[in-house]
Amino acid sequence: MKFVPQEPRIEVAADWQIANRVFYLENIWVPARNIHPVIGSYSNWLRVLDMIDALEGKFFFPDKRKWTHDEVPDIFTEDGAKWIANFLAPDKSGERPRSYSQKYERLRCVEVYCRILRDMRAD
Repeated sequence: MKFVPQEPRIEVAADWQIANRVFYLENIWVPARNIHPVIGSYSNWLRVLDMIDALEGKFFFPDKRKWTHDEVPDIFTEDGAKWIANFLAPDKSGERPRSYSQKYERLRCVEVYCRILRDMRAD
């Protein structure tokens, strides 16, 4: 039997993970706040889709279903910069989100983007 290497796969967060407040805080909101100074502006977050497009076909849910951002065409539309500003806003303590977004496709993109950037920096 011949060994055929698997194409690298990138797992994306499932809805149930995103809905979990601890996961949201530790894997989406805090990493996004930490990477924001590197990104430089709210409108620069729109380049999230450029990286995701470059890796098209490599994204899978934990249950092995394929994920593409094309499934929701309005992930980052004209309101994208406003949305990211609201998403990154902290509460009065500065340690938690002011509110929790329900835009799971956007949050999925932010989470995977931050994770890919973190992993690239670690190399």
